[in-house]
Amino acid sequence: MIRNMNSIFMKHGRWLFALVTILIAVSFLGFLSPGFTGMFSGTRDPNSGAIGEAFGETITIEDIRAQNTRSMIIFSLIYKRPIGDRMLEQAASQNAFPAAIRLKAAKHLGIRISDEEVADFIGSEQTFQKDGKFDLELFDEYLEVQLKPLRLGPTDLDESVRDFLAQNALERLVVENIVTTPDEIDKFNQMFNQKIELTVANLKSEDFKKQVKISDDELEKYFKEHEAKYRIAERFNGLLAVFDFEPFQASDDKLKEYYETVKSEHLKDGKEQPFEAIKKELATEYNQKKSIEQTLRKGQMFASKAYEKSNAQPENERSKTFVELASKDKLRLTETGWFSADADKIGKLQEPALINEFREITGVITNAVPGKDAIYVGFLLNKEDSRQAQFAEVKEQVRKELTDQKALELARQKARDIVKKMAQAKDNVIEIAKKEPHFTIVPVYTMMAPPQIADSNYILQQAENLNSGGFSPAIDTPTGALVVVMLKRSAPSDKELEEKRSIAEYIFKQNKSNAASASFNAWLQANTKEFRRQ
Repeated sequence: MIRNMNSIFMKHGRWLFALVTILIAVSFLGFLSPGFTGMFSGTRDPNSGAIGEAFGETITIEDIRAQNTRSMIIFSLIYKRPIGDRMLEQAASQNAFPAAIRLKAAKHLGIRISDEEVADFIGSEQTFQKDGKFDLELFDEYLEVQLKPLRLGPTDLDESVRDFLAQNALERLVVENIVTTPDEIDKFNQMFNQKIELTVANLKSEDFKKQVKISDDELEKYFKEHEAKYRIAERFNGLLAVFDFEPFQASDDKLKEYYETVKSEHLKDGKEQPFEAIKKELATEYNQKKSIEQTLRKGQMFASKAYEKSNAQPENERSKTFVELASKDKLRLTETGWFSADADKIGKLQEPALINEFREITGVITNAVPGKDAIYVGFLLNKEDSRQAQFAEVKEQVRKELTDQKALELARQKARDIVKKMAQAKDNVIEIAKKEPHFTIVPVYTMMAPPQIADSNYILQQAENLNSGGFSPAIDTPTGALVVVMLKRSAPSDKELEEKRSIAEYIFKQNKSNAASASFNAWLQANTKEFRRQ
């Protein structure tokens, strides 16, 4: 596999370094994300305790619980945070299933971690060191303060380290056999630092809209062909009971309690800050949080009471009951007027969550909804169901869609015309590009420092295969089309090659490592299943 990989990089090094970076980001991060492995087939027997399978071995709920605990212990050592820290708990939870898979893979490959390796790791861990040496008192303190409250002990620490080292050993196997030769690096350095001069016709549909002429007959025909997609969304009309946020002032004792729960989130230069240093910031944060909470509770109580009272009334009396209850509690009442379910505002009030409450309403009373400036409880006065749109109602929407469509096709046709003209020109391609007004010269660049321009991914992909005087086919983009013409490729000087060699070597080795990691993750995925619940 490694020999084949080396060969591929030799032949296609120009573009693989960019492609592989994307592949590794997608496959590796995606694979370690919660839910990613849900794509794998299988259905879990709810009585078996099995939630997955890796390399022919079952992964059980107990495996995941164990990995969750062991990940928390390791993360607490690595990141110097207490085991109960919320960020550690979340990271450990997300890591549990991928860790279980990696450990099955390590076992499959015969990786074993000895007691001596575990002892060496613990002995060199900074958490347990004083004056550069292992300190038994610090070790015992960690066991007493961090592990004992969770009914964990030295054995749990040992197994956490053993699992961690096994996973590290597995990852080292991925890259330890990768070979790079000086000749490979020299060729990559030359390719990576050659100077490239392009000119590009990047044709945008926006620039062709003025050329589009559409008659009313064309609009109506287009509407009839696509009539099903044009609908008028539900509309609502209602009242809002408004709860202004009530001020809240926390005592110093409460702020200190709050500080203990969030101090790990208020870091400066990677270190936790003393209480007094962030007291003002904490007070603002905590008082705002408590203000919203206490006002929301009042809104929820009002919504519950209004729901109960209005349900006991005839339909024509319910709005009156809502108004009376709001008046009794001295709440502001606001009329919404008619608004659409797909709107982003109710009048001047931009509260999408409130609109969503009206969309999902059962009965006539909404839940209490936290907004930017207040808590809202809504009452539904009237509702109009979604319906098929009439042509006159969506005529301008149809015009815009058809105009966009035709302008896009004009841009793409122009690109095809340019390519056809160049194909007929033979040796005069660069002269045609210079005269064609749609072309713009791209500043000279190297692959080490590619240009930051619109649609650069499309442009660079085409440029990779072009020699001087060559041109690309017409390439469709989401906003139009483009044509790339290679003006010149210039080899770097010997001095430039010498100056850039170290970074080229680093990037080349890194990309080979990434390619190996991508293959490794594909191997893990191919040997893994996560069972769906029945």
